[in-house]
Amino acid sequence: MKIKFRIISVISASALTTLMLGSCSPAEDSSGFEYMPDMYRSAAIEPYVDYGEIRGRENKEVKLLLSAKTPPNGTIPYYGTDKDEVSIMLPYHRLATKAFQTTHGMFDAEFSDKDEYALAASDVNQLKLTSENAEAILKKGKTLFNQNCAHCHGKKGDGNGPMVESGAYVGVPDYANLKDLSDGQMFYSIYYGKGMMGSHSSIINKKEIWTIIHHIRSIQDADYGKDLSASNDNSYTEVDSWSSLDHASARGKNLILDVLFDEASSEINMETSGKELEDLKTFLLANPDVMIELVGYTDSNGSEATNKKLSQERADVVKAWLVDNGCNVANINAVGNGENMLVFNNHGSEDQGASRRTILIIQ
Repeated sequence: MKIKFRIISVISASALTTLMLGSCSPAEDSSGFEYMPDMYRSAAIEPYVDYGEIRGRENKEVKLLLSAKTPPNGTIPYYGTDKDEVSIMLPYHRLATKAFQTTHGMFDAEFSDKDEYALAASDVNQLKLTSENAEAILKKGKTLFNQNCAHCHGKKGDGNGPMVESGAYVGVPDYANLKDLSDGQMFYSIYYGKGMMGSHSSIINKKEIWTIIHHIRSIQDADYGKDLSASNDNSYTEVDSWSSLDHASARGKNLILDVLFDEASSEINMETSGKELEDLKTFLLANPDVMIELVGYTDSNGSEATNKKLSQERADVVKAWLVDNGCNVANINAVGNGENMLVFNNHGSEDQGASRRTILIIQ
């Protein structure tokens, strides 16, 4: 009987040893054989990784690439049916500079030979603040900033976040010294990364980035977002009829003059603007004591200096037409205001066609 028990013990020990050794695997990505592993271990060994395995065949070239995060070519995320909301969320129109391929570890991306960061200086915040949405946007921006940025930049934006204080990172800037940095360049840096900061495009979406930029501006300027008279829809007054306009009550208001211009042009399109100019001329000739100021504007394309010059030319050409048609030159002042008062729709996207205009102020 002792011999039988001894044989059984030997067999049991051998089976147990075989089972233990058999559960091991030389594959680095394998967890080996486990009893009911799905109860406590995720089936995904590496998140977002395509192991290139199709029915037992493995493509080792794509084994550890983050291909699961790449959407099918030509597709865009679904963000509803509001075209203005969707326009903010469309693919970013600027490419990563080619140097990012090595400095930021980017791969399988389309790169640009141009200095896209410098070009981004002309981009404006696509999420426009209004008197109705400013409080909510700034509150959301603060929350997003604290969640995604404060660990390095600090809650005050002074570059002294916990990661900096611990010595893990150095050289994080103080936003107080970056007031001249454009919204577009901030967006580019957050989206693609800059210096030791990696890309945040997979963490926060485009609307959230623009929201964070509004909060950064409020860090730089305590009064940011409080005076919205320049961007409020009510700051422009539509003129129903120049012939019946009460110029005394309209004094000082920004009166919309339906004289628009093509991009980068200061030539009046008389086919679309002729009637408006004729009506204005009639109004001025009937009210010879009225003093007016014509203010030219541009869209956000082009440099600040170019837009300033172009806006002045647009105001001048309207003034020249009125003077050539009998209006008193001494009663008309013309100034160019560049891109300082862009026209936005209700969801913050710039209406560039409407931005290229001249307004009239009765003095």
